[in-house]
Amino acid sequence: TADGAQQTFNVPILDDAIVEGDEDFGVEITTTSPIAGIGVGTATTTIQDDDGVTFDVSGPAFVTEGTDTFAVYTVTQSGELGVGQSATVDYSTVELGTGVGFATEGDDFTAVAGSLDFIGTADGAQQTFNVPILDDAIVEGDEDFGVEITTLSPVAGIGIGTATTTIVDDD
Repeated sequence: TADGAQQTFNVPILDDAIVEGDEDFGVEITTTSPIAGIGVGTATTTIQDDDGVTFDVSGPAFVTEGTDTFAVYTVTQSGELGVGQSATVDYSTVELGTGVGFATEGDDFTAVAGSLDFIGTADGAQQTFNVPILDDAIVEGDEDFGVEITTLSPVAGIGIGTATTTIVDDD
């Protein structure tokens, strides 16, 4: 072939859903020709990871005071955590305001806070937490409170991070 001639070859890159960070691979070319040599015989390529993990929280729009003892919330993972990877999702209740229409910690619901650990879990993994609903004999109308989730994980983020629930008054 002529001086400066080039040949190309392809290395297939396989897509996956695992959050693993960028990865490098190398190729090396060699020759067995007694009359040709190799100038630069290696090359390194970086595969940029396009996967991500997010967590969403969902829960009931309504619970009834005196009937429902808990509001159950679900944290759902989107995307896959690889082997040895983990993410901790912290959750807590939130008072959305004060006065008419807003639930109060200790009077209408019990404040909760905690953590959920997702370790090497697949897309769609779920964990739940409960918020106790308190019954009282006060005629006060329906009242709202919320829950929120956060994470400090370097391999995950938050998609839908809040949920609001209305406590329907039974008095």
